[in-house]
Amino acid sequence: MRRFALILLAFATTVLAVNLPCTPKGPKAAACSDASFAAATAALRKAFRQSEAQLSAAASGQMESDAAEWLAWTQRVCPAGKAECLTPLYRAEEKTIAEGMVRAGGMQFYPRTEYRTAPDPAHTAGEPEHLPGDPGYGVGEFAWPQVDRANERASRWNRAVRTRVAALKRGSAADGDAFEPSPLGGKHEWLSYRVAAANARLIEVTFTQSIFPYGAAHPATKKTQMNWWLPRGREVRAEDVFRPGSGWRPFLARVSYEQLVEMSRRKENPVRIFPEAESRPAAEKAALQTGHWTLLRDGLWVTFPAYSVAAGFYGEPTIFIRWGQLRPYLAAGLDPETLPVRVR
Repeated sequence: MRRFALILLAFATTVLAVNLPCTPKGPKAAACSDASFAAATAALRKAFRQSEAQLSAAASGQMESDAAEWLAWTQRVCPAGKAECLTPLYRAEEKTIAEGMVRAGGMQFYPRTEYRTAPDPAHTAGEPEHLPGDPGYGVGEFAWPQVDRANERASRWNRAVRTRVAALKRGSAADGDAFEPSPLGGKHEWLSYRVAAANARLIEVTFTQSIFPYGAAHPATKKTQMNWWLPRGREVRAEDVFRPGSGWRPFLARVSYEQLVEMSRRKENPVRIFPEAESRPAAEKAALQTGHWTLLRDGLWVTFPAYSVAAGFYGEPTIFIRWGQLRPYLAAGLDPETLPVRVR
């Protein structure tokens, strides 16, 4: 075990090269003889090398530091170093790196990560086991984007993202569909992101937070949008998009619900929404919140939280409204042609 720990620490200094050797006589020989783990190691090595080629020395150094933390975390979560425990962690890290490297709007986005474990005071079981059982401690996996070689505007966005994520990383508990601050212990928590759109005016990032309290039937998940005006140095407000006093609220609420009804009536892949008494107020409430908006050049996308308008089986339904429909209500300073297009 000590040799395994020392090798992890040695890897940390050059982790962007992902020097994760598998040798027949090494301390990970048992894991390395597993084909799935070997493939996961190779994919992770490739993802790190590709990211290093695209980043500045400063950003590469940050990712090396994060990766060193991740390597130490894998030892805490998989103390025996078994392939069946390590492989999904390596695959998840490869996905985080590969999908987090995004080029959009003339900016290079890269992932920052943090991995934590915390004692679960309520845990009284015997030997810990790997997830999804209760291992006796809480697990946190957090990822967020930053812009490399950032100018003054992008640097302000970088700081704002870190502030937003710091609040999310304090921990949350899923109580039904609600999330409330709580210690990390007693659950597995993930925070991931997707750069939805970006240009010189606007950066839009979707954060997904999932919480799996040990013993629960399934994780609880919520998404929130962070829409940031680069020239204004702040998040998008409703009055940036719609003219106050124009009647946009009742119009957007009505059109959003009508589109949900249409989705429930389509022949292929219908979304069976809840009865109107429940789904209409939930839809109208969500449609009016900027955290559920994605502003793209071709129109406005509104995402409804899971379980708000339909069963969890349907995920988070999304509707689309073209700017032409919304033109009578748009703010004078909003030119849809200057908005970004969806990334990928």
